[in-house]
Amino acid sequence: MITKQNVKKTLIISVLIFSIITITAITIPIFEKNHRADTSLPTITINSPTTNDIWTTDSTHAITWTTKDLPTKNKISVTLRRIPPPPLQAEGQEFDPILFINLENTGSVNWNIGDNYPEGTYILGINSYASIPVTSPISTESAPFQITRIHLLNSDLYPIYSGISWGTEESATTTMRTKTDEFPINGYKITSQTINNITNIAAITTPFEKYYREKLLAAGWRQNIYMEAGGPGSSIEGYSKGKSVITIEFDSVFTVKNPNEPEQCPCNTTLSIFSGSY
Repeated sequence: MITKQNVKKTLIISVLIFSIITITAITIPIFEKNHRADTSLPTITINSPTTNDIWTTDSTHAITWTTKDLPTKNKISVTLRRIPPPPLQAEGQEFDPILFINLENTGSVNWNIGDNYPEGTYILGINSYASIPVTSPISTESAPFQITRIHLLNSDLYPIYSGISWGTEESATTTMRTKTDEFPINGYKITSQTINNITNIAAITTPFEKYYREKLLAAGWRQNIYMEAGGPGSSIEGYSKGKSVITIEFDSVFTVKNPNEPEQCPCNTTLSIFSGSY
């Protein structure tokens, strides 16, 4: 039996269904339109460097990128940041984080990597902007990649002791001593920056010597007592492996010298590492 109450309920349900269908029909095109708009936002993709790339100092590499829907007049800047190793180490080397600025959007720029970059993991950033000062840039970052130096010392010496800044590896000669003989050995040497006005030489040199003593002995090197030498504020530790030789050295210059008194700090101390073969 159909009653007025049933008819009223049927009408209400019909109106609700009609409303839902109408709202859905209107909303879906709007959602799809907005969704399509999101996919057309300007983007930048870095193609080089890629994950696990290894770039060496004193070499040139192409930084490359592709863009989509960027304003044609926008400029490009390239930045660099280093990911510090755990724990954070004092490298002493600093570099300008801005590599390039106001580039045309050509998709490529050659970067000559100087020797002021410490070895480690880095990330490049590429930014697109309308003008300087930069506001609301379009930005992206590369995958982590490595910057390293051309290694001339024996491979067992790497990574180089990180408690101080180092110069470049250069050709050098040292003297190989045995129980009955001595002769010159050609190789390569790296020297640290000078640490000035220190009052405790051991605080600087003991961790350095300990680092290499443990590292080299674990790698099969043997201490060569015939190459050891020392004096006030200086020391040489020698290591041998087959026909290869390594020396771990430090030397100090005393800045205050009083007649008839032992040399004392403050002093200026330099560390050095040599490796060669015969």
